[in-house]
Formats: sequence, structure tokens, C-alpha cells
Amino acid sequence: MSYSTLVTLAELHFEFGLIGIIEFRERCDVAAWVFDLPGFITDPRIEEDENHEPVADHGDPEPPLASKLSESGDQSDASPPGVVHFTYLGWVFTKADPDPYPSTPHGHWQHQNRTWPKMDPYNGRVFNRKQSEAIEKRLSKTELRTLWSDEGFKDFCRGHLVWYMEMFPHHRFRVSKERLFRWPRV
Repeated sequence: MSYSTLVTLAELHFEFGLIGIIEFRERCDVAAWVFDLPGFITDPRIEEDENHEPVADHGDPEPPLASKLSESGDQSDASPPGVVHFTYLGWVFTKADPDPYPSTPHGHWQHQNRTWPKMDPYNGRVFNRKQSEAIEKRLSKTELRTLWSDEGFKDFCRGHLVWYMEMFPHHRFRVSKERLFRWPRV
């Protein structure tokens, strides 16, 4: 089930210090909301002080999987050979992306080298710059469910996490690993 994949990845990110407790709890709530667990009716990403209308999600049938996993190497791709990309609705995820903001992995709009906007696939939030969310561009519940129902994307995320931890074993994340064990498991 895709809900368990999202929660497992949240736990791994939390245990490795990639995210803090607030992000961990939000990811678990978003996963429960996306996969219709009892008690999670409203979008947990909406904060009380937001002055916008949430993205409408009318329960339309899920769009066909618009994902593509590809390995670079053709002439039109400027990335190094062997770099794996995953695309979804115009968002390009790159396995060898060393930047951990806003998440590991994250999507770049239409091209891996475009700096902004970036999309956090764990909660569907889109950022125009650091700490500046483009609320109107958030992925809908249906789009998140479709993304996380794709086995290729789940495998991509697992692989990216392993790659990141191997490439940056001494990276200091926002939460130290020592502090992680003081938090109660949710």
C-alpha cells in the first residue's frame, strides 16, 4: 500500500535527520489524508491563517500515470550519463540531486537545472524560493495519490535516499541524529 510507503519514508527521513518532528507529523497526516484513512477528511496542509481557497479536488477519476523513468544519455539531455530522472506532470526528479531542499528527493519544474520552483512530493507543496510556498500550485489529493501509487516513483525515492546517504554520510541535517531518539514514536 502506498500509505505505508509514505510513512516508512517519513520514518527513515526522520531517523536520518533529514526532517524534524513537525515535518514528520505533517507527512504522516498527508499520507493518511491522501489514502482516505478514517479521521483525515480535510487537507492537513491548510493552515488556519491561509487566505486562499484550497485547490479543488472533486474526486475525479485518477489521471493516467503520467510518469516516466529514464536514464540520461541521449543527445538532447545535458545531464551526465547514467543520471536517472523521473518525471510527473512536468516535475523532474533527479536521482543525483545533492540539494536537500525542500525534500530529498524533490522535483524541479520542467528541467533538472531550473532552480525554482521546487516541489516536495511528500506533501505536494511547491516553493517559488526558499521558505516561500506557492500555495496555488500545490498538488491535489488525486495528483499525490497517483504519484505515490506509481511503483516506479516509490522505487526512485528509495534509491535516491540510499544514494543521498551514501554520498553525504557526514552531512549535518536540521535535526541531529542524537536528538532523534528523544522523540516519542508516533
